[in-house]
Amino acid sequence: MQRRQASSYAPTKEPSPSRITGKHTAVRTKPRVEGGISSGALIVIAVVLTLATFLFPSEMNQVEQEAGYLAQKAEHDLMDWVHRDGGSSQVSSSKWVDGEKRLKVKLKELADRQAKGLDIGVPVLTRYLGEDIPAWPDATITKEAWNAKVAEKYAEMSREEEEWRAKVAAVVSKDQRG
Repeated sequence: MQRRQASSYAPTKEPSPSRITGKHTAVRTKPRVEGGISSGALIVIAVVLTLATFLFPSEMNQVEQEAGYLAQKAEHDLMDWVHRDGGSSQVSSSKWVDGEKRLKVKLKELADRQAKGLDIGVPVLTRYLGEDIPAWPDATITKEAWNAKVAEKYAEMSREEEEWRAKVAAVVSKDQRG
């Protein structure tokens, strides 16, 4: 097994106690990355900002107020954009969440039936598709009719999704134009 070569800033041997505590201790650090801001430049920036605050307090207050105003305006614009549809998405969301809960109850019923040896190998819904489609083809509907209803509902949902995507794209392009 080969030893890994030491990097340019790592010591090659353990420093002796005199080297650690000596007055002229050489400390090796990582080389500075090109394009980075040095600590000296950061100190200069901090000093300039501090002096500007004390030498020009009214101008600094004005800058702070403008920044606060712009932040509030951006927040309000974002909230307006999010709630542009008048909150209708919350109502539909609740409908679908409630439906998923009802589907879960139905699937638990199916699991109990399958534990008793009934309805083994039947196809099941993996997401809520509405009240008119049962969770699995039971005695009220044939397997073929159930499959047809499921396929029809998925096609309808795909059309709705495409319409929604078109509306969102129109809103986004309108917002980008101004």
